[in-house]
Amino acid sequence: MDASLASLGLWQGALLALAVVLGLLAADLLYSASRAARPWRERALALVPAAVFGWVLLAARSVRAADDYWQSYLAFQAAHYDPNHAPFFYQQNQRDMASALPSASRMGWIAVGLAAATLALGVVPRARWSGYRWPMRGWRAAASHRRAPGLFPAGDEVEMTIEPLERPRGER
Repeated sequence: MDASLASLGLWQGALLALAVVLGLLAADLLYSASRAARPWRERALALVPAAVFGWVLLAARSVRAADDYWQSYLAFQAAHYDPNHAPFFYQQNQRDMASALPSASRMGWIAVGLAAATLALGVVPRARWSGYRWPMRGWRAAASHRRAPGLFPAGDEVEMTIEPLERPRGER
């Protein structure tokens, strides 16, 4: 087996693994968005990982198709054509096959970048919808722990009474 064909198989496996991770993230975000009754904008934003999942799955399928094509074509060529009688034919096919690996590699690295960005951006709404409180730092932490002095001293209780407003019977 040629090294470039092995690399195509490696990229296909990596893209399928990314697609599985993105599919799980997309399912989790879509379920959480619908369960938490989020606004339509946030539910639409939850579709982004599903779209990236579909693209990565199609990219893995494309790499698999290129791998299958070159393996079957090279097997056909080895079975029907003698390399001693047509050396130019073999050289031309090796050059054509060599161009398949850079395109698969480029597509793979684009998919890795998109998957990393989607995973990073997918964690934020999921944490927000689950009620996770981000740790406060700096001036926000200091401001949240200060109280107005003398407003409600410690230990005192505040009692509030709410009474309904009464209207005369004739007015509405």
